[in-house]
Amino acid sequence: MDGQYVLYFLSLFLVGIISAGLGYYARTKYRLPGSRSVISAARKRAIASLSDGVLVLDEDNVVVDLNPVAENLIGQTASQLLGRPIEDIFSTYADLLARYQGVSEAHDEIEIGDGDGRRLFDLHISSLFDHRQKRRGYLITLRDVTSQKQSEEALDVSEERFRRLTFSSPDTIYIFNLATHQVEFINREEFLGYTMGELRAPGSIFGQVYMDDRERAAVFWQQLTACQTEEVQSVEYRLQHKAGHWEWIQNRAMILSRTPEGAPLEVLVLLTLITERKQMQAVLQEREAQFQKLVETTRVIPWVADAATLQFSYVGPQANSILGYAVETWYEPDFWLEHIYAEDRDRVIHSYQEVAQSQSDFEIEYRMASANGRVHWFRDMVTVEHGKNGPEMLRGFMIDITERKQAEEMLSQVTAVSLSAMVVVNRAGKIVFANKYIKVLFGYEPEELIGQSQECLIPERYHETHKQFHDRYFAQPVMVPLGRGRDLYGRRQDGSEFPAEIALSPMIKDDELLVLASIIDITERKQAEEKLSQQEEYLRILFEQTPIGIVTISMEGAITSANPRSLEIFGASVPKDLVGLNVFTFPRLAKTGISSMLAQSLSTGKMAEMESWYTTVWEKTVYVLARGVPHFNKQGQQIGLILLVEDLTQRIKAEEGMRQAQKLESLGLLAGGIAHDFNNLLVAMLGQTSLSLAKMSLENSARPHIEKAITAAEQAARLTQQLLAYSGRGQFQIVTLNLNALIEENLHLFAATIPKHIHLRTKLNESLPMIQADIAQLQQLVMNLLINAAEAIGDQTGAITIVSDTQDVDVTSQKYWLYTVTPLIPGPYVTLEVHDDGPGMAPEILEKVFDPFFTTKEKGHGLGLAAVLGIVKGHKGGLTVYSEVGRGTTFKLLFPASLADEIPPQAKSPARSRKAKGLVLVIDDEVHVREAVTDILGLENIEVLATSDGKSGLALYQKHRAKIDLVLLDLSMPGWSGEQTMRELRQANPEVRIILSSGYNETEATQQFTGKGLTGFLQKPYSARQLVEMVGLHLLAGGLPGE
Repeated sequence: MDGQYVLYFLSLFLVGIISAGLGYYARTKYRLPGSRSVISAARKRAIASLSDGVLVLDEDNVVVDLNPVAENLIGQTASQLLGRPIEDIFSTYADLLARYQGVSEAHDEIEIGDGDGRRLFDLHISSLFDHRQKRRGYLITLRDVTSQKQSEEALDVSEERFRRLTFSSPDTIYIFNLATHQVEFINREEFLGYTMGELRAPGSIFGQVYMDDRERAAVFWQQLTACQTEEVQSVEYRLQHKAGHWEWIQNRAMILSRTPEGAPLEVLVLLTLITERKQMQAVLQEREAQFQKLVETTRVIPWVADAATLQFSYVGPQANSILGYAVETWYEPDFWLEHIYAEDRDRVIHSYQEVAQSQSDFEIEYRMASANGRVHWFRDMVTVEHGKNGPEMLRGFMIDITERKQAEEMLSQVTAVSLSAMVVVNRAGKIVFANKYIKVLFGYEPEELIGQSQECLIPERYHETHKQFHDRYFAQPVMVPLGRGRDLYGRRQDGSEFPAEIALSPMIKDDELLVLASIIDITERKQAEEKLSQQEEYLRILFEQTPIGIVTISMEGAITSANPRSLEIFGASVPKDLVGLNVFTFPRLAKTGISSMLAQSLSTGKMAEMESWYTTVWEKTVYVLARGVPHFNKQGQQIGLILLVEDLTQRIKAEEGMRQAQKLESLGLLAGGIAHDFNNLLVAMLGQTSLSLAKMSLENSARPHIEKAITAAEQAARLTQQLLAYSGRGQFQIVTLNLNALIEENLHLFAATIPKHIHLRTKLNESLPMIQADIAQLQQLVMNLLINAAEAIGDQTGAITIVSDTQDVDVTSQKYWLYTVTPLIPGPYVTLEVHDDGPGMAPEILEKVFDPFFTTKEKGHGLGLAAVLGIVKGHKGGLTVYSEVGRGTTFKLLFPASLADEIPPQAKSPARSRKAKGLVLVIDDEVHVREAVTDILGLENIEVLATSDGKSGLALYQKHRAKIDLVLLDLSMPGWSGEQTMRELRQANPEVRIILSSGYNETEATQQFTGKGLTGFLQKPYSARQLVEMVGLHLLAGGLPGE
């Protein structure tokens, strides 16, 4: 609570005590009407000590006492106030009393004064009673709340300004709650074609990032939520417009608020559409390539050299085409000076030596000898780059002016300012001379310009300014270089413009004052300067925004700089937390071995690296890859180290999770293979025992034993189905269903599977979308989870809760597919949770919970949860499990939502009214299966031809084609597979009817046969009844249409 309100409430408390005292005082000492007694000195001191104003009134509302605070608040002295009716002081008091008539206490606000002198008071009235409870007067307390009200009004104004500012911003601004995953505020009625309601909804456009940008966006959110400061973070990615196309946005975000524990709670996000900027960048890159090509074909040699040694670090390729020397030779010491014309050499050396003193840009002309002996004139335009100790780098353009020199040799007055293009202008502003470089620079033939106004070479917007300058110049003609520090532009014949540097020199010809303008296109220099600036900015951004921590270290081991990412990794808040620390003595680095690695890199001058766990000052442990890279200056001297640090924590955890998932995947493949082989054996066992039972009389003493054998075989079949379910290859009959309906329809069965001391509860979301699933598999899945939960609770009283809901999954939802290995497709999912309040699981148990045959119970085969995993994988879903010792366990499963309508299960086909006959070709590599099928069908008077592989099956079919009515084909066989065998049979007879048989589920087994005319599918293991029904159905019907 604010301090001033605490004082206020204490004041009211004290006033209450005094009111009680005054009430007593009124009962004992007040004698009204009559002479008014004086309040005791002790009570006066109590009233005077209050921080609020206090007035005491008699029963006629006349002021009989007050404290100094009341005098100050009202602005009158005690002598002015005592004895006056209160209505004279507060004009609204009578209305106030009328409003609170019959109430012993009242509270209200009143105003005193108007305009700038207006003040607002919080007023409290208490009645004073005598011993007969007759009102004898009033006690009034006043508190000046003018400043408080003004602050509240100012806050309202500030909030209104913020609202106007955000809603008028061209950017999209919204506040996202990380706890609720909801958009709490947004300044848009529409963004990218979506309404505000669509933007606020879970799974809105803000989560639908372009595929190639998702990883970058995910990393951005991870870094943002891990950030310990409120600094603005930025990332660029694409979002899909409602119309279908993609738009580039820049996402800038910062932590707006945190939980009491310091975790990020609310994020302020600013989205700026940058599609046009991106398109412009692509255009600029293309133009840059064109410019590079243009530079390489000009007669200008760009170069870069050290200011102290004049050693070249870069020379353009034109050096070879102009002078005939290979570019590599320019990097040799003294090459440039040795090839400068002898008469110019001393002057050039002197000019460059002056750079060290003047530290200013300069231009110089000199001659150089080419490889063929020809002398070339160059105008060298030099720009000086300064460092802390003076000039450090020289950049320049050597312009070949040989032809111009030769053409203008007679114009000795002009040579000092000649650049590229020259025009001579008279006082009237007419061009009287133009050299041939005018054609290169402006596009005009020199003869075209003679007699034209000089304004044809100047952009129109500069005409008036240039006319004024022209008049001033002819009034005081001097040699003037123009353009340094200013933007001057020339206008070409085609209307295009270019940045220019112009030098003016007055000249006299035939007693007429003329001005010679020498003009050079500095587009290349401007672009070079801009490119250099962009490179520097790129390096700065790279340093500050790279996901790799970068730390620079001196030769003594002191940290000299650290980028933001390194602060995050090492747990520092600001750079000064790291800068100045010595990496060789810093205890946290020394413990990891990083200090020793850096010392090795520094001593050897070679890169060294290592991986290690590092504990930050916040006791957060991260796994880092640290590299020590020697840092050299331009002279090749080692000046320290650069420490590159990558946080590999997430990668290490992900790799561990993937290894666990791959282990489960391998076990799944093994389980599926074992189940398939067992199914083949069970076909024979179920077939032969069923056949035996059919041939036995009811009185046969062996019949109960055969029935027990059939029951055991059926139990074994259910066990193999669990194995197939774990491997993801169980028998699936996919339909569109509502998960809530399935749970409610089977709730009585679920309740029957758990002990009565355990309560079964449901919490179902009524607005669930449909899912594509197998009803029986989902029933088994829920049953397995309930049994597991009940066994976890044991003999204790407990509860199991089934919860259904929806959830949107994005690329960051990795925890839901660590067990299934397959990443989930982003989008809406239906969730199923089964929670128990049992003892929970320890981490070492949790790691193995989905392993097949792993169980902590005395009874059980350890396949229940393994089957749950397989069923979820078979439905392309995801799952995770939360468990904590003493807190219970929750299994959370996700199934892809479907937009299809619910499809009721198909009714079973009616029983056959007549027996089927015909010849069936059985192709199966298992002899026990062939024998069982032959015996069972034989009992039904159905003839059988049997063979063990595809090739012999084809030969047998071709031999008895006219008699064979149906083929029972195994999917998995050595040699020809079931698919290849079917293809060969179809080539022999496109109308052949084929029933496919496999131990794997129908969906997986038949997916490669879609559209190939498969007659039917028989899941292994099958009983004699199932075999006879399937074969009989297709012998009678001739195949089911559409299958």
